[in-house]
Amino acid sequence: MFDQIAVIIRAVRERAEAAEGLLRLVRLFAPHARISWHAPGRTVPESYADALTLGSDRPYVLQLEDDIALSPRFGEDAPRLVHEAFAVDRVALLSLYSGRRVKAGETLPAEPTLEVLPGSRFLMAQAIVMRSTEVPAHNEFMLRFTEIRPYATDTATAAWLASKRLRYARAWPSIVQHLDVPSMSGHRPHPNRRSQSFDAAYGDG
Repeated sequence: MFDQIAVIIRAVRERAEAAEGLLRLVRLFAPHARISWHAPGRTVPESYADALTLGSDRPYVLQLEDDIALSPRFGEDAPRLVHEAFAVDRVALLSLYSGRRVKAGETLPAEPTLEVLPGSRFLMAQAIVMRSTEVPAHNEFMLRFTEIRPYATDTATAAWLASKRLRYARAWPSIVQHLDVPSMSGHRPHPNRRSQSFDAAYGDG
C-alpha cells in the first residue's frame, strides 16, 4: 500500500532510540522507510528540506517527525487518505495530524476522513505528505522564508501554499499524536500541540 509513498522520519540523534523504534514500527507496513538525521551545522529548515528531498524516488513523500505516536490502523488509513487527498482539486499537501478540537456533542467518523482547508491555515508538520515533484519549489520558498524567521517552517509551508492559492487536507480524526518531548529547536511543546481528536479516537498516545 506504500509502494508509491516514500516514508522519511526526520530525527535528531538525541532521540535516536525513539526514532529507531518508530522506524521499526513503520517498516512493518513500509519496508523502505528510512531516517533522515539532523546533521551538525544544518539548520532546522535545512533538515526539513533534506528529509523531503530524500523521498524524491517515489511519487509521494511522507515525512514523519520522530516525536509522534501512530494510530492503530495507521498502515491502512494513511495510504487511503493520500489517494483521496490528492484527488481533490488544488490540494498540494496532506497533514495526517489534526489539532482541531472535538466540538461538544460531535461524533467522530468510524474511519478517518479528510477536511480540506485553505493552504494559509496549515500548521504542524508532524506527519505531512507532498507530491515529490512539488518538493523542490516548496523547499526553495521555505528556505528563503526561514532566513528571516529561522524556526517558522510550518508558517513557511503555509505561505508557500497560499502564494500558489493551493489547499491542504488533514486527517479527521488525527492519525498521529504529538508527544511531550522537546522540539528540534529546543523548546518544550505547548500542551495545545497534542491532538485532542487522536486521544478521543484512540486513547492517550
